[in-house]
Amino acid sequence: MSSKEFSSNSIDLKELISTYTKNWKWFVISGIIALFFAFIYIRYATPEFSAKAKIQIIEDKAAASELSAFSELSLLGGGAKNKIEDEMEILNSRSNFIQVVQDLKLNINVTHLGNVKHTELYKNRPFNINFIANDSIINSSSFDFFIELSSDTSFGYSEDEDAPLKVYTFGKNIKTEIGDIVITPNIPHFTKHKGNKIKVSVSPIHIIAEAYQSKIIVSPAQEFSNIINVSLNDAIPEKAINIIDALVNVYNQNAVEDKQLIADKTSKFINDRIQEISGNLTSVDQDAQDFKTSKGVTDIASEAN
Repeated sequence: MSSKEFSSNSIDLKELISTYTKNWKWFVISGIIALFFAFIYIRYATPEFSAKAKIQIIEDKAAASELSAFSELSLLGGGAKNKIEDEMEILNSRSNFIQVVQDLKLNINVTHLGNVKHTELYKNRPFNINFIANDSIINSSSFDFFIELSSDTSFGYSEDEDAPLKVYTFGKNIKTEIGDIVITPNIPHFTKHKGNKIKVSVSPIHIIAEAYQSKIIVSPAQEFSNIINVSLNDAIPEKAINIIDALVNVYNQNAVEDKQLIADKTSKFINDRIQEISGNLTSVDQDAQDFKTSKGVTDIASEAN
């Protein structure tokens, strides 16, 4: 390479660098804007936390021993795997989630309305809500209303976020389309929410149950393992943990009730059969005695006594 070519390449490189350095201000401004939006996202984005649990499926030893011979002959191939899959379907059933939503009252959502970010108040709510209507009405209703805590003795109420607030005193009945409701202050957590607007949403239980049914992940730990993994992502860690705990409790309770029902039916069947056999034997004995009497046959053993 000649010195002239080298000089030409050097000049080209200098011009290339110069092209960018001339616009260094735009690079700096772009970097600052990117950092600003990153800060805004981190500040106001709602993070999600993962709660996990493991469930061991204990197989019925009696049933397992009866089917072991068939399994060895591959007549019931994948029996263990099918058992786990069946239990996963039962665990993730709609009826279980409906019971979980009822137990935890997840169909009633309380949210603090911020200027930019809204925050769900799962625990430590500033007030208690009492519904006068039957649970069957509340559990199938869809209704929103807004509360603004104005003082220690009163609050503002509206059914539209932008509507004027009507002032009520705590403990007074409020007539709504789903029946009367009563708001009472939750003293330990009341003060820090004074002056804030809070939204209360009542949703049909089956809608909330189906939403969590689709969010939760139920999977086997490994192929042919009798361990089931359960996980749920939610913005509130305590809520996710409570939902999984409640789901496992409902699953276990249903399993106990099913076994008790089978035991009761089995006991009833056995008792009915014993009574039927006993009745048949009594009838046979009576028929034999009547036959002997009609034929004048004597029971030698009885006379000897």
